[in-house]
Amino acid sequence: MYERYNSKLHIVSKTGKLMKKESLNKLLSYRSIGRLVLIVSFASTLAACAHQRHTGQANDYLQQGRYELAVREYQQALKLKSSNIDNRQRMKIAQAELDRWLAKVRAGADQAYDHQQLAKALLLYGKIVQLQSDPQSLGRYQQLLDQLTLLLYGKIVQLQSDPQSLGRYQQLLDQLTRQHALKVNLHYDPLLMGVNFADNLQGIDIQAGQNAVDIVIALTDYQSTNDYLESVQSQEYLSGIETLVNPNYLYTQNRIGENRVQVKKLRKKLKRYQSRKRSLNAAIERVQLTITQHTSALASENLQPDKYARLERALGKALQSKVGFVAKREENQRALDKYQRRYHHAEHDLNEAYERLADLPPTVDQEVFDVYSYMLGTLRQSMSVDVLIEQQGRRHIQTAMFSRSDSEHSGHPAIGLSDKDAIELSSRQMRAEANKSAATLARIYLQEQRDAHRHILALKRQRETHPAEQLELAVGYLLAGDQSRDATLESEVRLYLSREYGVAGEFPVHHLLNLYKPAQ
Repeated sequence: MYERYNSKLHIVSKTGKLMKKESLNKLLSYRSIGRLVLIVSFASTLAACAHQRHTGQANDYLQQGRYELAVREYQQALKLKSSNIDNRQRMKIAQAELDRWLAKVRAGADQAYDHQQLAKALLLYGKIVQLQSDPQSLGRYQQLLDQLTLLLYGKIVQLQSDPQSLGRYQQLLDQLTRQHALKVNLHYDPLLMGVNFADNLQGIDIQAGQNAVDIVIALTDYQSTNDYLESVQSQEYLSGIETLVNPNYLYTQNRIGENRVQVKKLRKKLKRYQSRKRSLNAAIERVQLTITQHTSALASENLQPDKYARLERALGKALQSKVGFVAKREENQRALDKYQRRYHHAEHDLNEAYERLADLPPTVDQEVFDVYSYMLGTLRQSMSVDVLIEQQGRRHIQTAMFSRSDSEHSGHPAIGLSDKDAIELSSRQMRAEANKSAATLARIYLQEQRDAHRHILALKRQRETHPAEQLELAVGYLLAGDQSRDATLESEVRLYLSREYGVAGEFPVHHLLNLYKPAQ
């Protein structure tokens, strides 16, 4: 509660005492410090919760033998609370276990390399390079660059961001993407289909060679049609403005008339009840005077018994009359109060209606619309062409279509329509547009063949029983076609390594295969 007192701002405390401005500022500063303390306490609580969460996860990973993740979580926990000695000791234990695991991985990588198990050796050497950057392992790993897969090399790029590793990763991704792509020896007329119509088709390698699939695409049998149709069109337009009586103005006038009648009726009733009130008050005063006179007469000592009895009966009648008049006056007062409220309410409504009427315009302008009809001509053109596709002795025919329409009409100023002529494309232009549609159909066909090629890789992998060859084909499938994800297959690749070497390393397969987009 703030008050003005002696031209200075004061605050009234709960005890009723006045506090000066200096005391108020001091109080506010204490409150600000209190808020700051609360914020710092809240932030400390959040940090403590995060530290506890990372520590708990790290301990779980350590018990599960997932040493790489355990080391990572301990590092996060120590960032929040570097003085935790237990976490430092546990992290050293996890790192030592990870080093022993890496020794086992190095022995397996050397054995796989000696036995020409190239995919397995590539994965294991890549893991060693990722975690330790061992020169000997890197040397042998680089000898495998022109072979099989890049999965672990991508892991190096992800965690170390080494420029040399990135360059070799890009080289491998380009090479292996082409190795598992559908190789097509494409024959087509570039003047019709476009020189680069088959470019940027993911999973398709356009080349000439014995291993490439010969596909011939030809365009034949152009058919064109031209139609011209006329139709009657209609459109509304603004023909003028007319002035109308404002309906709100009329409505308000009617309400004023009704309110005035109501006010007049209520005023009459008020006068009648007020007059009745005055009459009842006068009657009560007369009766009270009679009661007073009779009471005084009864107080006299020299009254005969019969006269005393008459005065007593008259006093009783006067008292009864007074009770009746008082009851009627109370009833009249209730009615008077009710009609006074109605009267004031009606007067208020009347005044408001007068105010609304003063703000309303008597008339309003309204737009008048008419319908205008005119003739519209429509030119429709279409061009179709057969797309003939030959592949391994089989022929496929699809029809590509291009169609367009344009309208024309004469000028109509009434509706703001200017002259317009329909534009007719030449036969050469129509053929060019039909060729574009044909190229789109041909690209769709090539994409379908690419998906079939990827499906063949999947079937080949399903028939394979040797785990090492399954790994080779799994990476090939993930790099082939449109490279859409297969969560089950990615899990199998990770499971292949964890069965033999444990679960110390993490391999996000899809991410590792998409660190860099190969050139098409």
